[in-house]
Amino acid sequence: MHHMAETATAYDEVVYPSQPFPQAHPDRLATLGMLFGMSPAPPQQCTYLELGCGDGYHLAGLGFAFPESRFIGIDLSATAIQRGRQFVGELGLSNVELICGDVTTWKPPIERLDYIVAHGLFSWVPPPVQECVLDICSRHLAEQGIAYISYNTYPGGHIRQMLRDMMRMHTEHLQDPTQKIRQAKAMLQFLLAGQTQPNELTAFLKKEAEWILENANDSVLYHDDLADVNRFFYFREFAALASQHDLQYLAEADFHEMQDRIYPPSVVAILQQLNANVILKEQYLDFLKCRRFRQTLLCRAEIPLVRDIDPAIVERFYISSPARCESEVDCGPDVIAAFTGPRGAAMRIDHPLTKAALVELGLRWPYRLSFGEMIENAAGRLNASQVDPDDLQIVQQVILAGYSAGLIELNLVTPTWVETPGERPCISRLVRAQLRHGYKVITTLRHQPLKIDDPLESQIMQQIDGTQDQEQLAHLADGKVPDVEQFLANFLRRAAHSALLTG
Repeated sequence: MHHMAETATAYDEVVYPSQPFPQAHPDRLATLGMLFGMSPAPPQQCTYLELGCGDGYHLAGLGFAFPESRFIGIDLSATAIQRGRQFVGELGLSNVELICGDVTTWKPPIERLDYIVAHGLFSWVPPPVQECVLDICSRHLAEQGIAYISYNTYPGGHIRQMLRDMMRMHTEHLQDPTQKIRQAKAMLQFLLAGQTQPNELTAFLKKEAEWILENANDSVLYHDDLADVNRFFYFREFAALASQHDLQYLAEADFHEMQDRIYPPSVVAILQQLNANVILKEQYLDFLKCRRFRQTLLCRAEIPLVRDIDPAIVERFYISSPARCESEVDCGPDVIAAFTGPRGAAMRIDHPLTKAALVELGLRWPYRLSFGEMIENAAGRLNASQVDPDDLQIVQQVILAGYSAGLIELNLVTPTWVETPGERPCISRLVRAQLRHGYKVITTLRHQPLKIDDPLESQIMQQIDGTQDQEQLAHLADGKVPDVEQFLANFLRRAAHSALLTG
């Protein structure tokens, strides 16, 4: 297709930034599937396809983590695929296959796939290619398979679309990507400079223009906002398209985005009248949030889903939480402790065992505990030799509520990192290879992106390979920092907290 060839050229000319996508991790997808009554393939032994994989950076991290699973990626950009193959080859990942090709004419080498992912693709290709993406999901998803598709949405997309139209009109006469990017930014700066008498409408534009200038790097601006195709959907439209391919809505990759508890009681009452129609409820949630982007999970239409989640299911997962309490937690009865986490997530709890459990999780973050280990540690904190079944049920309910609020994480995969640096610390081999290749965003052992800006840190990380003790490692920073021992201790502590250490 002519358009697809043009797209390939654009991505060959301007490299799209490489990073892992934790929201598309098979552990995340399997967890959500299991919560809603599915029996997804375990991440450790699965088949996983990424459409529009770029240089396969996301897949390389997964292939490294799960050697017994098979990962396939396809992308039009020959230079991206070549770059990815070189990196995958250096790591010796025989379970990762990167293909340069067009999804409209390509047939997956595996008939049934456990996970199919299209991140940052669907909104940026024309309708025939969108249909093809959904057709691949429909034809090739395993019976208990899960697809992940991200896309731009209305109503929030209307704000971004206004700026996109202005930038595209201003740069339509330019061919050179560098000039296009420079002039697109100049257009945004022109808009900001002209906000001398702002009103309610221009305030929207001002905030959006400031966000783009501060957060979007050049290649993202070029490929996302200046692209020929950038289609926005109302969620109901997307769900209807999926339904035409015998696919049904499963969940959002961020479970907390599906919840209605943050709204006033009068709003919650109206939303809960829509519980029987999950598509309509999700659409109205988008209206409330002025939502502009979704990361949607789909499964086969014939799979019976359980929308009423039993809190007892949390016992099947590993649990972790960054929740913190401003003051020291009193784990006694009838004393409320306020726990807070990312994005303003918060919970007020007065139940002793639950408070003790959250304290344990917070102290061990980002490490994951089994439900049993968490309860054992919490009971020990309370000096309790036995745990009442009623107390266990309350903990289960709060853990599920915390997950719904984005304060707690649930996972199926055992942690592979260590909590404290050992005698001979070792940074993940994947991370060391990424830094050697000049990547600025590395993949932690939680499959989270982490930006490394400091050249000294990058240089030292590449040499922490488990062969040197901490005294030998200290010499790497000799003459480069005022207090070498303090620098190394802080550095290793941060590396452990970021899930980078394997020993």
